[in-house]
Amino acid sequence: MPDDDPDLLTLPEYAENAFINRLPPIRSLAEIQRSFDCPPIHTELDRRRGSEARMHACLRLLHYSQPTVQSRDVGLKIDMIMRQGYVGRNPGSSDWLRFAHACAVEEEREAKKDKEKVGRRDPSSDGVLEQLSPTKDTSMSFMMVGPPGTGKTHSCTTSLSYYPQVIFHTEPVQVAQITWLRIECPPDGSLVSLCRFFFAAVDTALRHAGFESDLHKRYRTKPLAVLLTGMARVANLHAIGLLVIDEVQHVGVNRKDGNSLLNFLVTLRNSIGISMLMIGTMTALPIIQRTFRDARRGDGFGSVVFERMPGADSSPPPGSAIAVADDEHGAPAPIYGPAFEGFVKRMWRWQYTNTPTELSVGVLNALYSETQGVTDLVVKLFILCQMRLMMITSARPDTQEIITAKLIHEVAASSFNTVKPFIDALRNNDAKALAKFEDLMGSGDWFMKQVQGLGFAEQEPLHDVDHGAL
Repeated sequence: MPDDDPDLLTLPEYAENAFINRLPPIRSLAEIQRSFDCPPIHTELDRRRGSEARMHACLRLLHYSQPTVQSRDVGLKIDMIMRQGYVGRNPGSSDWLRFAHACAVEEEREAKKDKEKVGRRDPSSDGVLEQLSPTKDTSMSFMMVGPPGTGKTHSCTTSLSYYPQVIFHTEPVQVAQITWLRIECPPDGSLVSLCRFFFAAVDTALRHAGFESDLHKRYRTKPLAVLLTGMARVANLHAIGLLVIDEVQHVGVNRKDGNSLLNFLVTLRNSIGISMLMIGTMTALPIIQRTFRDARRGDGFGSVVFERMPGADSSPPPGSAIAVADDEHGAPAPIYGPAFEGFVKRMWRWQYTNTPTELSVGVLNALYSETQGVTDLVVKLFILCQMRLMMITSARPDTQEIITAKLIHEVAASSFNTVKPFIDALRNNDAKALAKFEDLMGSGDWFMKQVQGLGFAEQEPLHDVDHGAL
């Protein structure tokens, strides 16, 4: 058991740094795990409500999530790289103050140049940031990669919500510390757009905390070199602890601009010592790995890979307690894996139908067949099936609302027609088709527009967590 002595709940290098000791306490793995456990409101009274009210109640499932191995790892790694990155950026040190001043001087120097053509150069060779290097770089990075709909963004945003985004300091210096900043990679992979997204995100964070900020307006017409140095200065002066770059697969849209963007991020990390988290689909993985490896940084703290819940092996899941369906064809062999079974079993309690449906192999097979283990689709199909039954009850009040395999297939056929080619490619393990869809989804958020981004837990439920599911 850990000692309760406050001095033993942190580390000396953390306690002596104002940027770190104002952060919330280090959480246990169990506390991180519980933060992802978000069951919807559900009472027996809900079954007695009218069908229209119950359709609204079904939308509570939009906020449903389960703890998983991947989400827990994301929460742990975010906390570690944020604190570790601050170790080399102590506001009480003369190095940090000198570095902040150097950034401001460099920005002024570049502003005077005002060369319009600078935006066409590769910033990695400009020397804009390399000369502004802190004495000690302790930053770290890691990646979150996986197909759309597997819970990457939800895991990230839930983890970040633990930290106040802005912390105001008066000692040893007066500064509005931004603990984390999340921006999306521009759809065109443009470095200029990334800088502008950055300034807009800083403005939003500071304004929400009650501070005035017009960085986006100030830098809107500046040339690229000034944007880059300004971004470095702002990141340092506001002590940004973690920079999250989402949708990194967009760097592949324009290879030249994308390479410039990634090279700049490497330079920014090396020069300021800011920790980074990259999020993207699988197409982004080799690009990021190559860029950071070439910079002799590797991928820092490794990768957290999110995948769809796999199908069954040749044998049924061991120890399955699922009741066997009597759907027309008897008891079919499971086509789903144990992770999918565990996820659905925990979700199945949250039925708002007037009659509870017993979970069966037939129903599970239908759910897996129509979603192929993509978590967003599983949750959405569960919602839509219940709502379809409630619409029938609205016209025929004596209807028993039972979820069957036939209903699941019918609802999927009418509601999932836009994502059917993607599901078919997963079902057939068609690598060529999947690559095409990966490019399509990565460049235009296609999947999320179709599925409407339910964004919940992924593929490896932590089976020791039980919030009342069957």
